[in-house]
Amino acid sequence: MPLRWRAGNARGQHTLWIICIGFSAWITIGAAMSPAGVAEMRKETVKMFYHGYDNYMNVAFPEDEVSI
Repeated sequence: MPLRWRAGNARGQHTLWIICIGFSAWITIGAAMSPAGVAEMRKETVKMFYHGYDNYMNVAFPEDEVSI
């Protein structure tokens, strides 16, 4: 049986939807990262990539296996 709205409370439904949409917009705007935060995350990502890549080249390349 599908869920149905009660027909007698249309104004309350509209108010609830407006509050939900407003809250969602507030969360989206508030959760956005600053340009400085994005730059810092980008630097961290590049640092982690090169950590893994350099260790692969030093330890596993060219056999693609860890040599001990």
